[in-house]
Amino acid sequence: MKWYCAALLLCLVACKKDPPAEKKEEKKSGEEECKTYIDAMDKCIAKLPAEQKEQMQKQRDLQAEAVKNAPAVAKDQMADTCRMGYATLKQDPRCK
Repeated sequence: MKWYCAALLLCLVACKKDPPAEKKEEKKSGEEECKTYIDAMDKCIAKLPAEQKEQMQKQRDLQAEAVKNAPAVAKDQMADTCRMGYATLKQDPRCK
């Protein structure tokens, strides 16, 4: 039984493959994620009817102000929020 476990462990270690280098994504900083999101909001706002622009512009300004005034540690913590906001924005039919 011991040799079986050792052989299985050896096989698992030997068979482990790293993903191809080109498929590894470098993680963006929180500030970069939020800049991407804010830029996408700007493009979306330009496509909206006048009556909808004001509300989204307020949201955009609040987000930009929060990113601008946040300490570096908080900016990295904001990355997930900005990433989710960007994903939601991409699905909004008004922004396509």
